[in-house]
Amino acid sequence: KKAKEIIDPVVASSSADEQTFQVASAIENTLGNTGKAKRVLKDGLSKFPNSGLLYNSQGNVFLRDKDNKSALEAYRKGIVAEPSYHMNYYNASKIYFQNDDAVWALLYGEIYVNLEPTSMRASEIKKMMIDAYRKLFSPGKGDELPKFKAANTSTGASLQDFDGVFKSLMTQNASAISDGLNTENLIMLRTRFMLAYMRNYSINLPFTLFSYQDKMLHDGVYDAYNQWLFGAVENAQEFSLWIKTNSKSYSDFERWRTSNLLQPANYDPKPSK
Repeated sequence: KKAKEIIDPVVASSSADEQTFQVASAIENTLGNTGKAKRVLKDGLSKFPNSGLLYNSQGNVFLRDKDNKSALEAYRKGIVAEPSYHMNYYNASKIYFQNDDAVWALLYGEIYVNLEPTSMRASEIKKMMIDAYRKLFSPGKGDELPKFKAANTSTGASLQDFDGVFKSLMTQNASAISDGLNTENLIMLRTRFMLAYMRNYSINLPFTLFSYQDKMLHDGVYDAYNQWLFGAVENAQEFSLWIKTNSKSYSDFERWRTSNLLQPANYDPKPSK
């Protein structure tokens, strides 16, 4: 209540910034004034329409109300408004995972991990991504892996259907994980996917995440990147052994990563729902 007394005049003043509206909304939310919290954020977004921070806060209020649909819409708007802001990817990826949409759980999860690599949440999302690959290949069947058919030479997916392209290319290359879903097999799967995507779709469906991975492939750090992404959460013991035997490769990747940061863009593909 004291915090509300202090911040209300600031919200009403011309000096109110994005964080002012974020804090004011959080205070109202804590006091149980959900409607007021939403109005504060609406006012903040009218003043700062490109604020990923405020869209994320708006999504969090809807999430507290158990309105996942409106929460996801807010997070998605935040990604469009400010592609470099990390938390909208984090929250959107978790909702997509809960909704069994493995494609966007994977993509937004990976973007988040690259934008905030050292947080505890990054480890959580890395684990979620491995489970999302399971969902992608065997939805609703736990850890069961797919039965494979011969790969087609064409994806059969429209250039306008990004989700279809993603799923089709993954399916075509799924034999890479026929004997299990582990880090080494994921590297093989993702490398084959990337080569096919960049060859056939990168011009018509540009995506900064894939361009970023393609640069890693060309710079020779893609295997180490995937070890960083999945190794520790998939099998900590094997990852430690890999680090010992590939210390130079991992050091090269770490140096590469610090000077090559992922920069998501407005033109990146968006979920259809």
